[in-house]
Amino acid sequence: MYDNIYSFLETLPIIDVYAAVIEGTVIDKQTGLPLKDASVVLTDSENKVFEEANTNENGQYRMFTNKFEAYFVRASLDNYDADESLTQSGLAHQEVSFKLQLNEVALVPGTDLAKVLNIPIIYFDFDKSDIRKDAQVELEKLLAALNQYPNLKIQIRAHTDSRGNDAYNKALSQRRATSTLNSLVANGIDATRLSAVGLGETELVNNCNNGVDCSEEEHHKNRRSEFIVKE
Repeated sequence: MYDNIYSFLETLPIIDVYAAVIEGTVIDKQTGLPLKDASVVLTDSENKVFEEANTNENGQYRMFTNKFEAYFVRASLDNYDADESLTQSGLAHQEVSFKLQLNEVALVPGTDLAKVLNIPIIYFDFDKSDIRKDAQVELEKLLAALNQYPNLKIQIRAHTDSRGNDAYNKALSQRRATSTLNSLVANGIDATRLSAVGLGETELVNNCNNGVDCSEEEHHKNRRSEFIVKE
């Protein structure tokens, strides 16, 4: 009796139903520039490292994973706050990108704290100089920075929109700068570390000059305070 033995030749590529790809970019939150050599680590549900990679010169990474598993993805780099994200299971391809916040900066004269320390600009209502409730919350972040760097001195620069005459706007912006300074002093900051200057409508951030028809939102962007590091 003879056994019938058959063989087959596979002519199509074998599809790995478990194969998946997770990729993305890591950039600086403030500048938008790619971060090279950032560490990206995948851990599974048991907190075990599944895969690791470093970003290339374009801030990009790519890793092969199990399609049916969800992972924690952690991106980190020296002098930046780390960030994490959770992937979804069942997807063959996912993009997970990160914007990392710089946590150590050289506060040289001319540095804009609103940008490098992620402190939002302090806005004002139309024709007002008092600190709004939402602005007071943001000033807490500036207070934290001033307390963290006890030798730091800043110049508060206040701006208005273009509505109203130039002289009035100059005076209004000075009141806004002074109001911001007084708020910081009331919260324990030495007044000798602060100065206040009103620039009126001389440094608009858009084209909403005199006579230009702009929306309230566009005008609003010009009613602001900035915090510039001094020597």
